[in-house]
Amino acid sequence: MDDFARRILSIVDQLPSPYRERDRAGVQALLDAGQHSVPALAQWAADAQAPLAGRLLAVWLLGRLQDAAALPALLTLLHHPWPAVRLSAAQSLGFYPQTTVTTALLGALHDPDTDVRRQVIYALGEMRQAAAGDALAHLLMDADTPPDLRGSCAEALANAGDQRAVPALLAQLNDPAAEVRFWAAYALGSLGDPQAIPALQALVAAAAVLPEDHAVGEEARAALEQLRRRATAAPD
Repeated sequence: MDDFARRILSIVDQLPSPYRERDRAGVQALLDAGQHSVPALAQWAADAQAPLAGRLLAVWLLGRLQDAAALPALLTLLHHPWPAVRLSAAQSLGFYPQTTVTTALLGALHDPDTDVRRQVIYALGEMRQAAAGDALAHLLMDADTPPDLRGSCAEALANAGDQRAVPALLAQLNDPAAEVRFWAAYALGSLGDPQAIPALQALVAAAAVLPEDHAVGEEARAALEQLRRRATAAPD
């Protein structure tokens, strides 16, 4: 077994069962087909004649290998005709926090497929760059964007640790969509800014009289607990 084979098998071996067994078999099939380098794996991922399952696994591996040689193929696959391939490419690009990748992902925010757009949002959160955070905050506040995607923006901003997003998140605690309020509360708890405490307290109080807002109230309460723990742990 060569070094490349050991490298990609070690990536798969970190997965929980049963995914580990499934993907190990898929990786072995790729190796048996001669994919023993990043360029070969990238070529396989772009090969329209290759089986889709094998192509998606190749794209998944190219992200986790975090090898610059994979970037051209991943950026190209972000525009593939098939949504499943675009989604996998967006997910893998999240492992490459570079300006060129951020620019490509920003363009993909307008993908016609909702699931692809959601994965692009999460990948932008992994970039941890100002341009990515600004775009996510803008989309979060865009009333024409579906609530589930706006909720994903709030979650991505939390994952990015983008403190600049706190004002936008505070504003969304009053959004008509419960899903947006839920993820805004989650993000504010995760970011840990104490200025969110009064607004989260108000959200808990409002949710107490609206049965349909039970989950929102619970998330706001959890966010408050996070903020209080941080305040207690903070040095004098």
